[in-house]
Amino acid sequence: MRAAERRKRVWLFLGVLSAVSIAAGVPLLAICALKLLYIPMVFLILLVGHGAYGIAYYFVQYARERAAIRCIPHIARARELSYAALGEKIGMTPEGARYTAERCIRLGYVRYPRKQ
Repeated sequence: MRAAERRKRVWLFLGVLSAVSIAAGVPLLAICALKLLYIPMVFLILLVGHGAYGIAYYFVQYARERAAIRCIPHIARARELSYAALGEKIGMTPEGARYTAERCIRLGYVRYPRKQ
């Protein structure tokens, strides 16, 4: 659970940083273009481009981590829960619950159940 929380904070930080880079980069890019400052202009073009494409990626990853955090307690408590029941408990479709549960196991947030 702690690893999922840490990853969630990292994705949120990167998403907010991308949003700020767009908001600050566009006006600075205009100023650099007016004053013909080419080196900072190239850097700002790269910064705004990264922000524009990165913001969507980072916030999608943030949403996936939030879904994983919602899913972890249910998987840990009831190991033989069906995907339909899990999806009903956390408000997802069975396919989404299956994907999220398998992702939690794959990333090591929840240990895979052992057979005795």
